[in-house]
Amino acid sequence: MNLPGMRVVQGLESGLNRVHVPLTHRRLGLATLMTRTYSQMNQDHLSAFAGSLTYRAIFAVLPFLTFLISLLGLFDARDFVADVLASVRPTLPGPAYNFLSSSAKQLTVRGENTAFGFGALISILVSLYGLSGAFRAVMEAMNVMYGVEESRSFVKKYLISIGLAVGVVSLLLSAATLAVAGPGIARALLGDSIARYLWYVLQWPVLVLFVLIAFAAVYFFAPDVQQTFKFITPGSLIAVLLWLIFTGLFSLYMNTADFTAYGAVAGAVIFMLYLYYTSFILLLGAEMNQIVEDVHPEGKNAGDKAGPEQSVAART
Repeated sequence: MNLPGMRVVQGLESGLNRVHVPLTHRRLGLATLMTRTYSQMNQDHLSAFAGSLTYRAIFAVLPFLTFLISLLGLFDARDFVADVLASVRPTLPGPAYNFLSSSAKQLTVRGENTAFGFGALISILVSLYGLSGAFRAVMEAMNVMYGVEESRSFVKKYLISIGLAVGVVSLLLSAATLAVAGPGIARALLGDSIARYLWYVLQWPVLVLFVLIAFAAVYFFAPDVQQTFKFITPGSLIAVLLWLIFTGLFSLYMNTADFTAYGAVAGAVIFMLYLYYTSFILLLGAEMNQIVEDVHPEGKNAGDKAGPEQSVAART
C-alpha cells in the first residue's frame, strides 16, 4: 500500500544513500547509516547512558575546579582566568557565562589566599574518581554497543578510565590555554602585522583538532575490543561536526531564551543540559563507528572482540 508521501520519502532515502559515508569504502550510504544509528541508539539505551555519564561528571566538576583554582592560586591567576573567560564568552549562553564567571572569580580570590595543600590534593583525588567514573560509564556503554562482555581486570579498567580522564581533561585544558596564549605566541613568532589575522584563521581548526584527538582516544580505549588506532573515523568526524553545530545552536537559543524562572540556578541547569547533549553526541559517534565496523569486510561482527584478521593472528 502506497501511503501519501511514501514515494517522496523513498526518493529522499535513495538520494541520501548515493552519498557514501567517508572511510567506509563506499559500502554504506548516509540514509542507511542514519536509520541504523537511530535503531541502534534506542536499542542500546544511549539516552540513559548519556544521563549516567552526565550525572557522574557533574560531581567531578566542582572538586576539579577547586583543585585547578588552588593550583592557579600559586601564581597570579586573576589575569589568566579573565583571559580564559573572555575567550569562551562568545560561545557561551549569557546565564552559563555569568555562572561560570562568578564561580571562577570567587574561587580565584580564595585560591590566592589559600596555600596549595592537603585540601587541593583531596580535591584532585575526588575529581579523578568522579571523572574516571564518568569514563567507566562510557566504557560500559560502548561495550553494550559492540555487544561484548567486559573482560578487563578491575585494576586495568580503573587505570584506563583514569588515563582517559587525565588525557581528555589535559587536551581540553590545552585547548583553553592555547585559545588564551595563542595570540601572544603568534605575535612573538610572526610579529604584530599578520599574527592577529593568522591566529583568527587558525584558532578554530586547532581547537577542533584537540577535540578530534580526545574523541579518537575515547573511541579506541573505552570498548573492550581489539582495534587499530585511527585518528579519524566516520563516527569521530560526524560526532565532532554535530557537536560544533549543536554548540552554536545551543548558544544561540540560550542567549535568546528566558531563564528567569530558574533564578540563581539557571547557569547550573544550562551547564547540565549542555553536558548531557555533549555526552549523547560522544556516544552517538561510537555507535556510528560500530555500525561502520559491522559493514566493513575487515571489521568486527556484533559480539566479536577482534576482526577476522586479528582473530587469525591471535590463533597463529
